[in-house]
Amino acid sequence: FPGVYARVSALWEWIRGEVCGRSESPPEGFACDELSVEGQEEGEEGGAGGTEGGAADEDDGDSTSPQPPPPPPQLEPDDPTKHYLAVELALDAHPHQTSWILASLFQTPPQPRPPLVATVPTGFYAGYPHHAFHHVLEIPDPNQFYKLVLLDGNGDGWDDNDDNNDNIDNIGGGYLAVYRGRDTLATNLLMYDPTFRGKSIAHAFYPGESPPHHLTLAIQF
Repeated sequence: FPGVYARVSALWEWIRGEVCGRSESPPEGFACDELSVEGQEEGEEGGAGGTEGGAADEDDGDSTSPQPPPPPPQLEPDDPTKHYLAVELALDAHPHQTSWILASLFQTPPQPRPPLVATVPTGFYAGYPHHAFHHVLEIPDPNQFYKLVLLDGNGDGWDDNDDNNDNIDNIGGGYLAVYRGRDTLATNLLMYDPTFRGKSIAHAFYPGESPPHHLTLAIQF
């Protein structure tokens, strides 16, 4: 989930200070020994400065004592003028075959091709069988219909077969879910499909609060 990793990495120094300052056995990857050495060097530099200036403050205490970690930086709130969809996609044993397109369904006045919001090409998920991806997408207007077209390069949708096509994988196939906003809350769920079979399938949904009523007529020859 790249969006989650980006937010955590922005708070890395604060997380490291909290773990090193509070844990009796911090993970080796946090390099807490280096953090302690840096604190000691800063304390020694401060003590030397006090001696040169005259008398050092007696209330400073032991310069080698652990310092409290800095407060976490405040993340900027979401812009209320922007609107988002969250697309959650769990993949089957053949992730390289999966792709999808998200576009506006209706436009006023009508346009020859619906405006494209986002697309993921074939091969994007290669190397991630049975993984789930969380995409946050900005949409121009929540008060209109959108269409998400899910495609499979092999034409068999989500299947449970492995690459040898003769064994059944125990994990099973995938699913597609679309949510209103950034978070995958059940109350924000717009559509859910765990049964994709075939080459492609299209789902339409309305992210706004009060969708208009439309009649769809499907004619098959």
